[in-house]
Amino acid sequence: MKRLQLPLLAALALSACSINQSSQSEKESGIKDVLPKAISSKAKPTPHKAIIPDWLLEPYTKKGYPSTFKKFKDRMPDLQRYRIAAANKAASNTSCKKVAMAEISDRSTYSNMQFWVDCEKQDGTYTRFRFTESELDNQNSVAISESNKAYSKERAGMLCKELIKRSVNYPSTLGVNTFDYGYRKFPTLGNVEVAMDFKAKNAFNLELKYTARCLFKPGNPNGEITIKERSN
Repeated sequence: MKRLQLPLLAALALSACSINQSSQSEKESGIKDVLPKAISSKAKPTPHKAIIPDWLLEPYTKKGYPSTFKKFKDRMPDLQRYRIAAANKAASNTSCKKVAMAEISDRSTYSNMQFWVDCEKQDGTYTRFRFTESELDNQNSVAISESNKAYSKERAGMLCKELIKRSVNYPSTLGVNTFDYGYRKFPTLGNVEVAMDFKAKNAFNLELKYTARCLFKPGNPNGEITIKERSN
């Protein structure tokens, strides 16, 4: 009777071990099954999409836009496709509440169309976006408003100083006040204006005082300058 106890105990031990391994395996399997479900159940953030009224993107008609049809000819289907893409890209910007306009730009050429889109913001003001064909073809490009492309005060001041240098007859006599000058930004189009005082001598060696006003559009460092003489 004593000789039969050892095999029986061994069998029981093996059986218990097998049950424990099976139970452990089931637990691990359960964890593995739950983890993917937990990860996949996380909701992805919904991309921002502003309102685009249905009527806004009605195709141009030959009767209503004869010059546009004459300029772009067989590319009119491309024009409409890019126009829709421009509206959608602007609508993806979080500052855009509602797309107000989406049009072909007068900067466009037959081989390189450009588009502008005006968006109404949450505060009721408007901001403009501009896109080239290549930007619209690039699905990874981000919509940046003209306001966010505007030159900073420091950069606009440097550009205005260069315009002044090119405008005076005797640059060696030039003295520009770069420490105290005006700066104004036009949010909708992203234009900035700098008002900068300077002195320069004329052909009679007389030092005169002037105020220059420089206007810069986003991405255009050349700008426009107007100069007026001042008395003080």
